Amino acid sequence: MVRRHYIRDLPDAEFGVIGRCVRACLAGLLDLPLKSVPLFKHEAESDEEAWWNTAINDWLAPYGFQIVFVVVSDALFATLRGFYLVTGHSIPDDGWSHTVIYRDGRLWHNPDRDCAEIVVPQLIGILAATDPSAMTKRQPHEQA
Repeated sequence: MVRRHYIRDLPDAEFGVIGRCVRACLAGLLDLPLKSVPLFKHEAESDEEAWWNTAINDWLAPYGFQIVFVVVSDALFATLRGFYLVTGHSIPDDGWSHTVIYRDGRLWHNPDRDCAEIVVPQLIGILAATDPSAMTKRQPHEQA
């Protein structure tokens, strides 16, 4: 089951912090409580995209997944089925990317009620199974 989480349900201390939408989307896709997914907050001066990919995939590994980001194309949107992340610019465009959940080529959930749908999709994030046996292993506090 995929959940709909909203970033407004996070602590006020995280208001305006980059990465809350990714946190909410990952929690939703994995059917986890929102608070069980860490805030992937980039603070280093390294390559931000590489840092995010490594941090998220390190966290996903015990669940038996990795996330694979691919550049958006019309052909991919036309053929991709199931749930996946879409990242890109939304309205209002404050210079940061926003992440939402799509299903079968259409917006399924936007975790930020203050942002409109993504108007310039850039990346698609697909959860790939790396260890199917780990997918059913959850800590007691993570049960749906």
